[in-house]
Amino acid sequence: MSQQLFVHTARPEWGHAILATEGQDRRHYQFEDGQVRTISERFYSLIEPVHPDEATARKSMRKLRTLLKHSDIGETGSSTSTRVEATTTFGDQIAMFRSALPEGFADSRYVEAYRGGDARRKRAHIDPSIEDVKEKLSLETFEAWEEAGDWAEALKGVVAPLMSTDLMSTSERKAMNAIGEDHAESVVAAVKGLLHGTNPFGQRYKVYIDALEAAGVRPTWAIATALPALNDPEVHVCVRATAFREQARSLLPKIKLEMTPELGLYELLQQMTMDARDQLREAGLSPKDLFDVRNFMWLTLRKDADRKLREM
Repeated sequence: MSQQLFVHTARPEWGHAILATEGQDRRHYQFEDGQVRTISERFYSLIEPVHPDEATARKSMRKLRTLLKHSDIGETGSSTSTRVEATTTFGDQIAMFRSALPEGFADSRYVEAYRGGDARRKRAHIDPSIEDVKEKLSLETFEAWEEAGDWAEALKGVVAPLMSTDLMSTSERKAMNAIGEDHAESVVAAVKGLLHGTNPFGQRYKVYIDALEAAGVRPTWAIATALPALNDPEVHVCVRATAFREQARSLLPKIKLEMTPELGLYELLQQMTMDARDQLREAGLSPKDLFDVRNFMWLTLRKDADRKLREM
């Protein structure tokens, strides 16, 4: 990690920064709050280098490089902006959702359609799937698989909870089911680390993605993020590319969602979802976890959203 992290000593709330470009008497810095700021030479002294712990530094650097990549300046100093303005504000989405579901996420129609409640289980019911992962992919389960040494059976156990959800497409489920026995041990070990490891999430995520690619699976956003989200739905989010691309237009307007999942971009989308959750809570809609926020994005941004919400 060759780049230096900085802070603006008079504006620490802007977060860490990296140098984007440098001119004769001014520098551009990308800050963690998403802004690229021009600092003239006479204020260089306000920008000081910092040396946080390694995990914090790596996460900040991923975020800053991703932001810079999508900024108007870009890493080369030339304009790279291709943003599309949002046609619906987040406030519009909240109003639409509340109008159709006055009790918010506690509305019985929403609960029966997406959480499960007492309804007969469907793929869209997320609560049973969360329970499946907590029970069937517990640390104790992985330890039992390791002791038995039957990696083909363990791989089936790892993949099974994903098959009962609507988080992945038919082709994505097929790809996960097609992982060969020769890669079973490495994939199972990577999933164990992803869900229960103690290393920083970024390291565990990379090991998981590398194991999938070695097994011939092309990671998609759903494949990359479904298991962390099911295991810890208050911290991680399963990215639904179409909905998140639309949502980013209003909440992360400088970001263009790419089809290949990147860790730095995921962390920005994760923060966007947490910020949206906080706004929904302030509006009194009370999302249970980030799956509710994910559903909110899709329900309010899909085609004919208002009409389809009212038809629930």
